[in-house]
Amino acid sequence: MIKYPRDSRQHRDCVLGVSFLISTIDYWPAWRGRLASVDKVRPLLAKIHHSLEVERIPEGEARDIGRACDAAADYGAAYDSEDSREEQYSGWLRMWFMGACAFEDAYRLSEAWVRPFRDLWDRAAEAIAKASRGLAKAHPQEAIDGERIWCAHASPYAHPELEEWISG
Repeated sequence: MIKYPRDSRQHRDCVLGVSFLISTIDYWPAWRGRLASVDKVRPLLAKIHHSLEVERIPEGEARDIGRACDAAADYGAAYDSEDSREEQYSGWLRMWFMGACAFEDAYRLSEAWVRPFRDLWDRAAEAIAKASRGLAKAHPQEAIDGERIWCAHASPYAHPELEEWISG
């Protein structure tokens, strides 16, 4: 294991893209039946997550990850177990779509970390896209909301001016 990540910006993006989805899958509302398409993603993400392990994360990278997590929750990519079932599922869906956007950014923009495990990343990207297509068809507003949260607020490259444009 390396001590510090090479290309820490790309490492940060990969950690966000993988960790957001792992957390989302792990926070599946217990009252709801499992989705096979989502469950297929978890083992792939766990393997990718393992490939991202380093001894120490640079302070700036840790700060960026913390900010992204806080922004995601602040802008609605979260739910509370005290919420109604409808609100819980809606929050979970926003988490999923935001995480899928984060994963896609990492997959497309973090060649230094993706290249050594390209096949694994490709399989995960395909599984995420398949699950997302089905969920987006049934829940288009949550798909839009998740994309808005990532692009306008949670991403380290966020552009708040996109808020209105994405929300339409």
